[in-house]
Amino acid sequence: MSDIKRIGIIGAGLHGISALRRLSQNKDFKLKCFERNFDLGGIWLYTDQTKEDIYGRPITSPIYHNLRTVSPGPLMEIDDHPLDKYGLPCFMTHQQVLQYLNGIADDSDIRKFIKFNTEVKEVRPIDLSAKDTKWTITYGDIRYKKNIHTEEFDAVVVCNGNCSVPKYPDVENEEEFQGLLLHSMWYRRPENFVDMKVALLGCRYTGIDLSFELTKFAKKVYLCHKWTKAPTILPDNIIEKRSSFKRFTKSSIILENGEELDVDAVIYCTGYVQEFKFLPEGIVKIGKNGDVSNFF
Repeated sequence: MSDIKRIGIIGAGLHGISALRRLSQNKDFKLKCFERNFDLGGIWLYTDQTKEDIYGRPITSPIYHNLRTVSPGPLMEIDDHPLDKYGLPCFMTHQQVLQYLNGIADDSDIRKFIKFNTEVKEVRPIDLSAKDTKWTITYGDIRYKKNIHTEEFDAVVVCNGNCSVPKYPDVENEEEFQGLLLHSMWYRRPENFVDMKVALLGCRYTGIDLSFELTKFAKKVYLCHKWTKAPTILPDNIIEKRSSFKRFTKSSIILENGEELDVDAVIYCTGYVQEFKFLPEGIVKIGKNGDVSNFF
């Protein structure tokens, strides 16, 4: 890496902070990190807002108010920054994760490398045929749309995350449904579903977690999925349906097994898709199952 001096990092979430911390230990590197939000944290920078921020940009955080991590703390720790250094538990709230990331940034003195409120428009290789090609990054301040700049870097570290573009299922007659329809990315609080009959599609971490907390406020909670059985024991007040959605009516969802559920709200807990809109076509290859190749 002797020829690499200028490095651009895209994103100041968990992985961007980890990259900055490690790279900043080499004083020969000139670092610049681009973060579209007003502060670091990536998806862990919680907001009650959904859909759009004050600048008209789509919200990119799927974090909901009561979320706790499902991975043990040691799997999320960054070298030399154990959770107990910050007085944090093994399973954290999203507020505690953000506290952890801010602690690392402050202890490592890396905040000075981050350009906040900055959106990357394009990352382009100068000579893709060259093994050690340099790259240009075109970026702009989201508050001033005409303020666009392009800089050259020897290397680029992409840390834009993979939980900010919702994946939607293909369900017939979706436009006919007159109830509340949303992806889990836009879910924030169970109190918004008081006395409602709610159907969730998807039985992984998010689907299970939301179904549990919705039972405290909703009239009925249906958890629909294609699995042979749910990956955890469900309480009696969660109605499990081992069938996916087929089509909507004005006030119901019809399952693939023919059963009809009368519901007021539907939440898709169907995950996310990988997206690298700032990279030229062909640089990154994304498979049908979401695997990313031709990219390191």
